[in-house]
Amino acid sequence: MNLLQKKGTLSPTLVFQDKIAVVNDKNISVLRELAQNHKMKRSRICLHGDDRDKVHEMLIFMCKDSVIPPHRQPVSKKTYLIIKGSMKVVFYDENGNETRTEVLSPSDNFILSFNPQFFHHPVLMDEDVFFLETLEGPYPENKAKFAPWINDN
Repeated sequence: MNLLQKKGTLSPTLVFQDKIAVVNDKNISVLRELAQNHKMKRSRICLHGDDRDKVHEMLIFMCKDSVIPPHRQPVSKKTYLIIKGSMKVVFYDENGNETRTEVLSPSDNFILSFNPQFFHHPVLMDEDVFFLETLEGPYPENKAKFAPWINDN
């Protein structure tokens, strides 16, 4: 399969051994199984070679029970390309008020791109969702910053 599991990650993360990455249904089945069996209910394949790369491309598989709290990247534009399933992305202002919601699906509104100042979080609308997330590196300089109000509850 030519994929290795990366160590030290919050959820299962696979990386390609080769410099040329080709993703197929078998890879997606592995991602699904990893996500279903992990407490965070998500997994990913990193298409970028290293955390220091300037562009990070991640194929992410999420199960319905997976939750990513509102967050933003400090310096990077982010793009989602939905491949399977549907999800909405909810945007918030600095005080935690919802400002906008965009629904993504492979048949309509399948790409969403936005600037780093927006707090946001994806909400799955199907049992599982598979999408490509692209953002600028390097990591951890561009590590997600969680919204300050999420601990207020």
